Amino acid sequence: MYTGEPWLPTPTATYQNGPHAGETVSGTRLSGGVRRLLASAPLGGGEPGLRFRFDLFTGDTVDLTVTGVKQGVGTHTLSGSVVSSVGDSLTASFTGTTLTVKANETPITLTAVSAEKIYDGEALTADGVTVTGLPSGFTCAAAVSGSQTDAGESTNTVASYAILDAEEKDVTAFFTGITTAPGKLTVKPAPLTVTTGSASKVYDGTALTALATVSGLVSADEGKVTVTATGAQTAVGSASNAYTIDWGTAKTGNYALSETIGTLTVKANDTPITLTAVSAEKVYDGEALTADGVTATGLPAGFTCAATASGSQTDAGESANTVASYVILDAEETDVTAFFTGITTAAGKLTVKPAPLTVTTGSASKVYDGTALTAPATVSGLVSADEGKVTVTATGTLTVTRAPLTSAGVTVSGLTKLDAGKVTVAATGAITGFGAANNTCSIDWGGVNPGNYTVTQTLGTLKITATNMPITVTSADAEGVYTPFGLSNSGYTVEGLPEGFTLTAEVTGSLSVPGTAHNTIASYSITDGGGADVTEYFTGVPASLFMMMTSTLIHYVAGRERSPAKILTAVNAEICSRNPEEMFITVWLGVLELSTGILTAANAGHEYPALRRPDGRFELFKDRHGFVIGGMEGVRYREYTLPLSPGTKLFVYTDGVPEATDAREEMFGTDRMLDALRTHEQEAPEAILAGVSGAVSAFVGAAPQFDDLTMLCLAWNGGEPSG
Repeated sequence: MYTGEPWLPTPTATYQNGPHAGETVSGTRLSGGVRRLLASAPLGGGEPGLRFRFDLFTGDTVDLTVTGVKQGVGTHTLSGSVVSSVGDSLTASFTGTTLTVKANETPITLTAVSAEKIYDGEALTADGVTVTGLPSGFTCAAAVSGSQTDAGESTNTVASYAILDAEEKDVTAFFTGITTAPGKLTVKPAPLTVTTGSASKVYDGTALTALATVSGLVSADEGKVTVTATGAQTAVGSASNAYTIDWGTAKTGNYALSETIGTLTVKANDTPITLTAVSAEKVYDGEALTADGVTATGLPAGFTCAATASGSQTDAGESANTVASYVILDAEETDVTAFFTGITTAAGKLTVKPAPLTVTTGSASKVYDGTALTAPATVSGLVSADEGKVTVTATGTLTVTRAPLTSAGVTVSGLTKLDAGKVTVAATGAITGFGAANNTCSIDWGGVNPGNYTVTQTLGTLKITATNMPITVTSADAEGVYTPFGLSNSGYTVEGLPEGFTLTAEVTGSLSVPGTAHNTIASYSITDGGGADVTEYFTGVPASLFMMMTSTLIHYVAGRERSPAKILTAVNAEICSRNPEEMFITVWLGVLELSTGILTAANAGHEYPALRRPDGRFELFKDRHGFVIGGMEGVRYREYTLPLSPGTKLFVYTDGVPEATDAREEMFGTDRMLDALRTHEQEAPEAILAGVSGAVSAFVGAAPQFDDLTMLCLAWNGGEPSG
């Protein structure tokens, strides 16, 4: 039977003759012979055979080599040859024979290995084979087929095999007792744990939740399975924190699910909450004081308190305002009062104070104009029950020489309705001449109890000041042919004097030689309708005369000098030489060359002019300022030149424009002036002047003005002026 080893029965040698004829001797296999042969390779063919030695009875030896031995199954013919012999008269020969090797029928079982694991998303395979019954010296090379990924079982079968001898030659065909058996591949579900959180809190009106977690997912299923905690507890109490699981594309059977369910517990809120009935106070008005509000402190956000308070106070004094009832409501306006255990209430206070009564005598102030100054009398603070019961009379008087001024009014405030119309207040202040005095008063309570009121007197002031309204006195011009008697003209005109007053002036100008001279106003006086001298009450006349004198000088010097700087220098020198009142005046003087558009100008402390280039907007042109005219002797003024392009517009003005004041004593300002200029900048100069004047008038409204508004606007159109 095939065993994989060269097999040969022990050979024997038989004596053919001699004394030992017929006797046999067994051979002994010599070392160095072939130990293992391939099953298909016969001995011979240059390969050494199996060598045996025979020790004869005579002491001789014979070495024999046998060839033709094969490992494989089948019948093999053997041949041999005597390699050597030692002995006298010894002849040896080999008689051939056959050798039969049968297939090995020994039962051999090839079993595919079994394997198991916990599900991990990867395929389970096992490539091994266990062999039982295989003779020693042989190995089995086998392959198996089987795979299991999801939880479950499947067979692991022997797909192919080969029996190899020691030389790794395939001798599978020589074994006929081979059978195969499958193994088992087992994937067990992986443990998966879902845990929902536990949580607790005091009641706050919001749902208490806790997250859910999942552990045990294999990497292949990460991101596929979603676990969501669905438990929620809002009211006081406890509930399980349930959950839902969305397996996605993962397979449920691959996991052995276990869960740990948390508990959500909401406890009663014992936070200190104080409900305090509101306090209220008022000044006595004859009506009951109540306050139905309640303030809550410590109440968590999202809750409101619906409460009522009980309390009433009519007379002056104090009483408690208590919390009558309350309900705590959540955002859905559900009554959750029972969930709050730390609620306490506190009373408020209702306080009625005596009513303040204010008696006010009016204040009044004006510049002298020869008419009576009055102001109404008022009372404030009477409650409705007292309206019509109190009488207030202003008795203050203010008299200036022969122009008497009536008193300012008296006001009373703070009387209750019950006392209104009962109280009489009279102002008693008086003043004579310039100055100020309190407008005093007297009160007739008319049956009203003074103890019901706290009286405050606000005494007004009666004040008369001089007027600085501009009044212009202009001496008349005169012109004639030389005579020995000289030239004079005592005439004059007056502008700006209020009605009811008379101005008398003395004109002393005289010219006895050919030439030009000023027709000077030497003095003047103003009388009122009663003939009283009120000159001191009009302070605007000296300024008007000063301005007129300056204007006359400018025109006079300009008749012989074209340089603005030199004109202003000469005028300043003349003014300073006869200016005992130390008055001054600002001047902007410009000379425009009509043919070229070259403007030469000088500025003696005057407002910046506004200039608009053809491609721009009105902006202030900040030229160099000199000192004011009449302010200091020896001043030399500087001039500058400004080339005008066709379409350029120039706007100059007195400070009465930006300093025009409204009733709130806010000035018009240069910003508003520029806005008005820009609004009308595309229009003709006349329309621009009208637009600025209108803007000033709209701004000041009915507020009195104490300065003149003088404006000039021109447009140079390229050789021919406009404006």
